[in-house]
Amino acid sequence: MTEFSRFCAYKKIEPWGDDWSQTAMICAVTNNSEGRKTKTMKLDDFRPVYKKPQTPEEIGRLFGLFAKLQNASNGSKHNRQAGGPDLG
Repeated sequence: MTEFSRFCAYKKIEPWGDDWSQTAMICAVTNNSEGRKTKTMKLDDFRPVYKKPQTPEEIGRLFGLFAKLQNASNGSKHNRQAGGPDLG
């Protein structure tokens, strides 16, 4: 058993803290200690934001919009250069 495997097994038996809070703290401290004159980052700036799941219809609509944009920006040009049909 590797050290990492033992660590994972131990954490399942004796859980400690919230992983996202620990990661957010490390990121905020690292960012804020760089000495740049930018906005001071807070822990919430590094925590994930949970949103309601999208329906299959919403996903399909967004994928369709993405495909249209891709075809408009480079797909049509590529097809014309390659001798393919103009899908735009």
